[in-house]
Amino acid sequence: MSTPQVVWTVPTVDGYPVMFTPTTRDGAPWWMASLPDLPGCVSDGETRVAALEHLEDAATLYIDTAIEDRVRIPHPYSSYARTTGTGGTAE
Repeated sequence: MSTPQVVWTVPTVDGYPVMFTPTTRDGAPWWMASLPDLPGCVSDGETRVAALEHLEDAATLYIDTAIEDRVRIPHPYSSYARTTGTGGTAE
């Protein structure tokens, strides 16, 4: 079994860069989508479009819950800047 290729793309959700990772589910192609700047904010879908739509819902819940719980919400691009050395402000 080979290691899945991680693909950074331009799409963002609320300004946060989306990371797509191809995978399989029950032997069929599948996509994982995540917001690296929001730890644990992950979704999936049969296509990248479906994964992104589900991720948008997950991000809304993540941010709304963080606000309600008075938890610090990371700035967009902070982890992307740390891993690539470009853009954003690494904290």
